[in-house]
Amino acid sequence: MTFCSCPEPGGCDTTFKAIYLGDVHSDQYIDRYEILPGSETAHCLSGTTFGSHDNPLADNIVDITVTSDLNRDGKLEGNNLFGCYDTFKTSPAVEVPDRKSGEVKQVSHFRYDGVSQFTAQITYADGTCANTVLTVIQDDLGRTFVVPPENGKGGDVIGAKPISSIELICPIPDKDNDYNYCPPDDWTPIPCFTAGVRLATAKGQRPVEKLAIGDLVQTADNGLQPVRWIGMRTLDAVDLAANPNLRPIRIRKGALGDRLPKRDLLVSPQHRMMVRSDVAQALFGTDEVLVAAKHLLALDGVEVAEDLTEITYVHLLFDRHEVVYAEGAQSESLYTGEQALRAVGEPARAEIFALFPELATGAEPVPGARLFLSGRQGRDLAARHAGIPLQ
Repeated sequence: MTFCSCPEPGGCDTTFKAIYLGDVHSDQYIDRYEILPGSETAHCLSGTTFGSHDNPLADNIVDITVTSDLNRDGKLEGNNLFGCYDTFKTSPAVEVPDRKSGEVKQVSHFRYDGVSQFTAQITYADGTCANTVLTVIQDDLGRTFVVPPENGKGGDVIGAKPISSIELICPIPDKDNDYNYCPPDDWTPIPCFTAGVRLATAKGQRPVEKLAIGDLVQTADNGLQPVRWIGMRTLDAVDLAANPNLRPIRIRKGALGDRLPKRDLLVSPQHRMMVRSDVAQALFGTDEVLVAAKHLLALDGVEVAEDLTEITYVHLLFDRHEVVYAEGAQSESLYTGEQALRAVGEPARAEIFALFPELATGAEPVPGARLFLSGRQGRDLAARHAGIPLQ
């Protein structure tokens, strides 16, 4: 099995408290098949109790430190089908019995594989019980941990009174299989083009930073559309060193197939590119999907641009989410979902809300131009292409 070379974690605190539950057999792996989004076999842990009065989980509290984050996006991700894992370590090491000899070993390094939330019952050392929702992660060999909730979802019980045991009752289905160890306010995803990228417009190919409000840009679905808002942000060498997750993705000429893009294309890691193929149709029921550039890193010619010392990101907003032509390749305009609006900052949000007051309430979901793939879905799609053109 091959392993991915993973860069260092992105800009946030990468150490957090966890409870080591134990080492489970392969028939209790929560993400056994790597076919569907989410941890499709999490139900195999339903009804399992970890710890006891004589073997309390209060003795199993560890510090988890993320040691590699493949996409530098503040998420632990893994896929044992393709041999790519983010990794973490524990302090102190945990005891893991050898499944053949029974000899107990001290293990401190792990390869992340999956996450699931569970309804659970906690029994405390004083005999009281509590029902809650817990977040559980596993490595690729079934070593299982309770970790802090993502973005405040569920109860964080690790810092409460001492725990004797935990019964995992029922998994809560989720569309994704990534554990967000980095709170969203600690890092700033920026979905946009970079200065120098040329878009198809009514006046031919024009650098994105030269466009003005009202200029007509060619879209895949709605012909020529006027630009309604433009935002820019420049990151210098200090910014990029402090936040390596903000380095752009370089998509080299022809990397998407059919000689696309026509020139090297630089976009932010979160910026979505169109993928059009029979593979997408078979997996997702539609032949056209949008995939974040950082999830295409398995493709030849797609890489993190490590050589740049400064980058200017440019946001383009239209009346609706559009698919535009960047160096000939189809890509998205700014999507005004919650995460993107948080990324552009307060002054930019005020400008956008003035143009589109309905966005300020967040009452109605913003429709995307195509189906958005999750991180795992996008990586799986890229891996399955193996030389098949994406556009």
